[in-house]
Amino acid sequence: MPGQAAIPDDNRIMTIITGGQQSATSGGQLISVIREYSGTMYLIVRCPGCQAFSYADRYQKWKLCTECGYTMDIRTCPVYLDVKTFPQAEAIVKELEAYLHSRNKKELSQDEVKILREDYTEWIRANPP
Repeated sequence: MPGQAAIPDDNRIMTIITGGQQSATSGGQLISVIREYSGTMYLIVRCPGCQAFSYADRYQKWKLCTECGYTMDIRTCPVYLDVKTFPQAEAIVKELEAYLHSRNKKELSQDEVKILREDYTEWIRANPP
């Protein structure tokens, strides 16, 4: 990106996740969760068995899917985002599930994943602990 990235407003991440639609968790709640904590330790992953979103500690090797019982090898699961704390991870997992459900989609596009990562990164840089 040429020049300095613009600082996203507080609801930018929520807008990307929800596509501007209302969701069960308001943008303010998600952003409050993200603001409250700092430190990249959790990965937002997707179960290869049932496609449910979940999160795992960055150093965890295996995770049992709470939806289908599939034993996920974290090293080979699709990683959508890495976040600082588990409250952030829980909030983002809920919003991603709601986003896909509300649009009857099975998967995020590569562009949606890229935008999600970029906006989260920009938000973290703009709001240091």
